[in-house]
Amino acid sequence: MDFALRSLEAFLPITIIGISAGAFSYSGLVLKEVNALNRQQHAEELRAFVSDANAHVVQTIQIRPALEAAASDIRRGLDCEKLQGCLSSGKGGEGSVYRAGTASCHTGRRNHNNT
Repeated sequence: MDFALRSLEAFLPITIIGISAGAFSYSGLVLKEVNALNRQQHAEELRAFVSDANAHVVQTIQIRPALEAAASDIRRGLDCEKLQGCLSSGKGGEGSVYRAGTASCHTGRRNHNNT
């Protein structure tokens, strides 16, 4: 019986120290992996954000020529209206059609510059 008690006295501290060392080193090992996973998740979110931003920029770049062409057509029509009355079938000049067109153009510019 004395041998069994002495064996338990020897085994118990070694077991406690081993379990404690394992528990403390486990957290150190796991935290490194958790930090790596957090960085990986952040990188994926950042990649998705940049991809969305690039898609919006590409869409804006593709729309711009169409908007410039439409604005040019409107300017051409207003110039023709002023000179020959192309839109109103009138004599030309700064009539109601011309004033309405230029008023909407100026309003659009004013709003565009304020934003």
